[in-house]
Amino acid sequence: QMIDTIMQVIDKLTAFDVVRALFMLTVGSVVIVESVWDFWHRFVWHKGILGDRMRKYHRKHHKIYTEESFQRSGKYERAEGIWNVALLILLPIVLVVLIFPLRDVVPLILGSLVYIIFIHYVHEAFHKLDHWLHRYAWFKRLEKLHKGHHLARCNYGLIFSWWDKRKKTLREEIPTEKEDLFPGYKIKG
Repeated sequence: QMIDTIMQVIDKLTAFDVVRALFMLTVGSVVIVESVWDFWHRFVWHKGILGDRMRKYHRKHHKIYTEESFQRSGKYERAEGIWNVALLILLPIVLVVLIFPLRDVVPLILGSLVYIIFIHYVHEAFHKLDHWLHRYAWFKRLEKLHKGHHLARCNYGLIFSWWDKRKKTLREEIPTEKEDLFPGYKIKG
């Protein structure tokens, strides 16, 4: 009976429905995840709009991966990993369910999950020596931007930098001096 129901839904799909679903699966999900990430990364972790407890583990990540020791084992602290999962999976899902019509929810959530896995993998690769992605120019550019982010208040995006361009925080060159990345941070350690 469930298969019959699915087949009835598929029979009613138009070409527009398929194109719309593919758009949501690819472009829509990337825009949502990158936007949520930029907001959280920039305002919650670095500027502290939700307090220092939310910033603590990301600050530790920045302390571990300085310019001198940027490429380490690439292992996150468990607590930061949990926050990343909560941020990059739960927040986009909640936004999608609240904002978009039901027909867009499934492709947006599936696309977001695939993109989240991809960006997590790429971010881990930034912090590993001799990762196979180092042979690609696009990866080298992203890694350079990420190194800059560990030294200055810039380059908050993970893969795309459209929010950094819009907010004038994109820096193509690695800064020569380390800035205060967590202004107003009060917790010791």
